[in-house]
Amino acid sequence: MFELDRLEELLLMLGGWEEEDHLDLPDPVGSRVALEAVQRVSSAVHAAERAGAAQPIAPDGRFELVPITWVEVSDDDLADLAALCQLFGRALIGAGDEIVGEALSEVAKQAKLTSEAMVSRFAQLHGLLDLDTHEDVAVLAHRLPAGADRVVLDDRELAAYHHIIGQVEGLWHLEDPLAKYLYRGLGE
Repeated sequence: MFELDRLEELLLMLGGWEEEDHLDLPDPVGSRVALEAVQRVSSAVHAAERAGAAQPIAPDGRFELVPITWVEVSDDDLADLAALCQLFGRALIGAGDEIVGEALSEVAKQAKLTSEAMVSRFAQLHGLLDLDTHEDVAVLAHRLPAGADRVVLDDRELAAYHHIIGQVEGLWHLEDPLAKYLYRGLGE
């Protein structure tokens, strides 16, 4: 996931500047807590991607749904990501650390994004990792384990799938019509 890579790059840059110039950056950047959290999340995401995802099939057995990858992230790591998003947001509006704002600008420029767009993607990433889907995950996780083959969902499982995907779509894909078609399927 590119956003995790950019976030890690940004935190490594800030850490390097902090050491070289003997800066006192605000937490969670200055304490390196955020970098460690991002690295744990990144490792979990990459491990889940390598494990592969089961192929969910609609109850009629004819339509393949977009696979879902399960990633377990600690509440502490989610809190650190939220604190980073707040820190970056303050830097964007000039109410935060200037060094953080400068690093944001530099990494965004390398990514051919505006600083605002990059911070927005970081916030979306946090939201994606912190979706309120516990009941739906409980319904689907045992049916769609990593590395499983094709799994035909029943109506209850399809409803849980659509609830999760609706949140992902609204948060990550921002109502993109192509994503809506791919995630929701033909009959929706």
